[in-house]
Amino acid sequence: MEQQRKTGRAHSLTSGNVSVPFSAQGFTLIELMIVIGIIAILAAILFPVLAKAREKAQQTTCLSNIRCIGMAMLMYDTDYDSYLPLVRGAAPQPLFVSSWIDALQPYVGNLQIFICPAAAGSHVDWRTSEDLLHSYGYPPVSGAFALGSPPNHSLVSFNGTARYDGLGGWGDGAVGFYQWAWPSKRVTDLERPAELIMVSDHVYYDWGLTWGGFYYPAVRHMISGRYGAGTMGQVDCAFADGHGKALNHAQYWEIRRIDSRLCGTIDVYWHFWPYD
Repeated sequence: MEQQRKTGRAHSLTSGNVSVPFSAQGFTLIELMIVIGIIAILAAILFPVLAKAREKAQQTTCLSNIRCIGMAMLMYDTDYDSYLPLVRGAAPQPLFVSSWIDALQPYVGNLQIFICPAAAGSHVDWRTSEDLLHSYGYPPVSGAFALGSPPNHSLVSFNGTARYDGLGGWGDGAVGFYQWAWPSKRVTDLERPAELIMVSDHVYYDWGLTWGGFYYPAVRHMISGRYGAGTMGQVDCAFADGHGKALNHAQYWEIRRIDSRLCGTIDVYWHFWPYD
């Protein structure tokens, strides 16, 4: 009888005076399925949150870069009689050593500033990579590729067609859309500097016009669906007064009808029209 009680009793581990019972049997299939289901539910909840947090962190870093670039622009104009840098100067290849990015390098001291953390490439060795030219763009003056006073040039965006003019001049020969040299804008001559975009997230450093085609800004942050023919999201921008801000596509390409002393009643891209 005593032997039967011993064999019928659950096994136990004994440590001193403490007896801890345990079963030799493992998890059942149902228990494992429940645990896996709970993990899957938690993953489905947490992964989108973590992805959004990562996306927001990248945008924060990008906006910091943009602000530094904006301040470097204003330091440059202080040294060059209020003129902003050329989009590209008269210099041989590679493009980096003739671009506004190279012109600003002494004022930032760190080429990583010119790389958006959400961009496709992150190489800063301009001898072997063009990644430095594919993060941020600087709006070129339309005088380099259009005639008139101000140059009679319109762009077609997702919001419609309106007049445009940029800030960065051209110092090289005819390449792509650029037909002749043209000076950059002077900061002291700008109307509404707090609303004029100097630099923003972009596919190409000069809006792609060196390649003979216009490219829309690169939407890399806080993606939220489709807008027109492109992706809806936020574009980080540095403005001509030095501050940085994120705009969505509709805000970036905001069109206003104004009574301009130069052109009469016209539709203009509000963030790319440096006149009154």
